[in-house]
Formats: sequence, C-alpha cells, structure tokens
Amino acid sequence: RSSTPSLAHHRAPRASRHVFARSGGRPARRVAMDERAGEVWKNAPGIYEKLEAIAGKPKDAARKELVAFLGIGSAAPAAEGAPGVEDFEYALLAAIMRRLEGEEGQRLAEITNMLDATASVVIELFEQASVPGAPSSETERCKQWWALLVSLSEDVTRLLPVEHLERLVGDLEQSLVLLRAAYLKFAGQRLSEFDTQKDAETKEAEAKAAEEAAAAAAAAKEGEGKEKGKEKEKDAKEPRKSAPPDPKALEQKRTEERKRFIQLLGISPNGPLYLALTSLLKQLSSRLCSTLHAPLRARIVLLLERLLAMDHKAIANNQKLRTQEHIQSDDLDDEAAAAGAFPAAAAAAAAAVVAAAVAAEEAAKEAAAKEAPAK
Repeated sequence: RSSTPSLAHHRAPRASRHVFARSGGRPARRVAMDERAGEVWKNAPGIYEKLEAIAGKPKDAARKELVAFLGIGSAAPAAEGAPGVEDFEYALLAAIMRRLEGEEGQRLAEITNMLDATASVVIELFEQASVPGAPSSETERCKQWWALLVSLSEDVTRLLPVEHLERLVGDLEQSLVLLRAAYLKFAGQRLSEFDTQKDAETKEAEAKAAEEAAAAAAAAKEGEGKEKGKEKEKDAKEPRKSAPPDPKALEQKRTEERKRFIQLLGISPNGPLYLALTSLLKQLSSRLCSTLHAPLRARIVLLLERLLAMDHKAIANNQKLRTQEHIQSDDLDDEAAAAGAFPAAAAAAAAAVVAAAVAAEEAAKEAAAKEAPAK
C-alpha cells in the first residue's frame, strides 16, 4: 500500500497548516500544496485543488466531478499518467488536516463530503473492474483504493468532533452498502473467470489423457515379436504414465486453489472486506456514549448486521448488549395517559396494591402482639 503515513500520525504539509500574518495574528490560508510534496506525487496538487473545489458542493455534483477528473469509468477516456492511489491519498490527507486544524467549525462538515466522494470513486473502480475480461492488475488496484478509503475513514472517526458523527453515520449507511455490493460483484466476476479457466484446463487434461490411452492401446495391439512383447510388458508395469488422472485428486486440488483465490480477493469471513467494515464501525461506535447517543449506536448496529457475513453476527450482538439496559423517557408511557386509557385496569391494580399493603400491616401487628407476652 501507499508509503504515506496514516492520518492519526500525519503532520500536514506547510501549505495546509496555519500561516500567521504579522499584522493581526490571525491565521491565513495557502491554497497550493507543499512544493516538495508536489515533486514526489506529481498529481497530488491537482487533486488537492479539485477536492477543495468540490468540498462545498452537493454530493451528486461532487461525485461526478471527482470521478470525471480522475478518469475513472467506462465513459471517461484513459489518459497516460493518470492520478494514482498515493497521489490521491496525500492530497486527501492535506485537505482533511486543513479542516481539522482550522478554526472554522462549519468546514468540518466538508470532510464527510470528501469521504463520500472518495467512496464513489472506489465504487466506480470496482464497477469498472467487474467487466468481463478486465486485466488481473485491476484486482490489486481495487484493493489498494479500498484500503485507502477504510484507513482514512477510521482516522476521521477518531478525530472528527462528536457533533459531526451523525452526518458521517448517515453517509456510511449509504456508501458502505454500495461499496460492499460493488466489492462482491467484482469478486463474483473474478471467481466466475477462475472457474471457467479451471473447467477448460480440466477438459484439456482429460482429452489429453484419453488420447494417450488410445495411442497406448493402439500400440499394444500392433505390437508383434519379442521386442514388441517386451515393450508391452514394460507399458503394463508402468500404467500411471498413460492412465487418466484421479478425479478426486483433481477436485481436491481445484478446491484448494479456489480457497487461496478467495483469500486473495479478501471475501472470506475473516478477509479484509468484513474485518475492515467491522473495525471501522466499532471504532465509530466507541466514540459514542451509550446514554446520550443510543439511537445513533442502534443505527450502527443495524448497519453492522446488514453488512457482515453470518459468521460475524456475534459482533453485532455484542454491540447490542451494551445498549439494552438504557431506557429513554420517550420509551415510557405517561402515567396520566395510561390511567385514562385503561381506567378499570388501573383501578383494579390500585385496589390490589392497597389490599396487599393493609394485609401486610395487619399481619405485622398480630406478630408483634404474640411476641410481647413471651418477652
């Protein structure tokens, strides 16, 4: 993956940090990125300017502009020297750190917009790689962009103020579902191509074995004389050379190769797809207090159940247990309204309580009277 540091330990470049003016001591902003960073990541300054331009725009417009700028998608022309994952990572880091370190609180909401636009880029990459006949290099490219998005999202959940987390959860409820669907579609296409290739190899091996067996049988029939008989005996002693391969061994070998390929794609129950989503949402849930943010935590649990494989539902159940004991006042019925809605039941219940109290008091008096003479 990229060699750039994570956001949690990242120091923003000179161009994205505060530059204090001597006149008033107020922070001024530079729009351009650090020149040294631009020399290492050639396309990072252009991406940074585009992120700054789309940060305040509506979601749909920001997504379309960013996808078109990066040249991703079937409609976009493929250009040489297109921006890579490292260029985009550094530019996005600089744009996020500029807002986290700034004093303008309203601009913090733009961080979620940029993350949502990045998720759209990753979805578009998976869709592009899901086309039949796509090169195998697209697999590694998609995994790099996936890791970039998850890593930055986890860092943002740790650093973003709590009042902005509800908007982030709302964006994740849509983007993560689409990301998972695109990832599984891409993986399904790759598995289908793998099975087709293995079927062709199996048929070819069976045909070759059949040809060798037919040739050996024909040679055995045509063999005459002593030398032919010796060759025939030699062939009889070494039947494995022309014998067809064992179907069970071939099937076992294919199963093992398929398991390794599934692990390479990252869609196994313990693969990057599900574990990354679990880590991200648990990190987000740990920022929220059970008492004050119970509705938001419940939305995260429901999102976990929707995204995770069946083997990982225990994680969602564990998150549920942390909020079951909390009861809000909105969940309770008003006493006056409850009494008015069920007058007979309320009266009967009150009478039963009073009768029980009177009986308990009389029993206590009788017990005290019996114990007094004995003392």
